[in-house]
Amino acid sequence: MAPWTGRQGAGKNAEEFDPYKTLEISFGASDSEISKAYRHLARRLHPDRNRGLGVAEALAVAQKFQKVQEAKDFLTSEDHANERREYDTKRRGAAARAAHDAERTAGMDGRRKRMRTDLERREAEARAGRGGRRGTTTDPAEALRVAGREMREKAAAEARRAETAAEDAREKAARAAVAKLERRQVRLKWRSSERLTEASIGSLLNFSDG
Repeated sequence: MAPWTGRQGAGKNAEEFDPYKTLEISFGASDSEISKAYRHLARRLHPDRNRGLGVAEALAVAQKFQKVQEAKDFLTSEDHANERREYDTKRRGAAARAAHDAERTAGMDGRRKRMRTDLERREAEARAGRGGRRGTTTDPAEALRVAGREMREKAAAEARRAETAAEDAREKAARAAVAKLERRQVRLKWRSSERLTEASIGSLLNFSDG
């Protein structure tokens, strides 16, 4: 008996032959399930039960019948035991990789969902901070840009307030110095009518607002 290749047909475009799919059973089916499926399909596809078909239809049924026989032989014959074990091992490996990829994709979807939730939360906080003054946006990236712009504007406003407070303090200090100087001038003028003595000059020079 020719060794099993796992393919039906020949050439680079040969169709991948799945014996389980051909018998319309699930992967890993038991021997009894394989035999039951084969008997059902063999009765349905047997040439004696499909007389009177057109040439094309009869050929398609015959090809299907042949595939069913090959699938059953591959899955149950001792001649193909090693090949079936190898085939089943590859199928299980492919299924495990597919499950791993699906789990990884689900994990990535979860991270994307968390990122979107976080962006939506930031957007809501930005809208609450604006108090509706500038309208709303449903674009998370735009919401972050707006929040950043508002933070910069807030920092600039605080800097302006600090600068204004410092300017007010300098102006207040200047007015106090002018007032002090004016009081000294008034006192000096008041004493100018007095006779200047060494003691009175010292008193004027040491004048203080207390």
